[in-house]
Amino acid sequence: SPTTVSLMRASYLFKEGCYLDARRELLAAIAADPNEASLHQLLGHVYDAMGIKDLATDSFDEARYLAAPRP
Repeated sequence: SPTTVSLMRASYLFKEGCYLDARRELLAAIAADPNEASLHQLLGHVYDAMGIKDLATDSFDEARYLAAPRP
């Protein structure tokens, strides 16, 4: 799926230290699929690596919310 491709691409960019490119890839993927928790989770790691702790926390919180079971 396009989301999986974006996730893999962003993961590679993140691993290579290309944080801005990984962020750009993830934000585009989130715009297309805002309810995918794994995108928000990886974005949190990217922000954390960039030293942007507030945005990292927001992304991790959003991922946790989206991944929570619904009654």
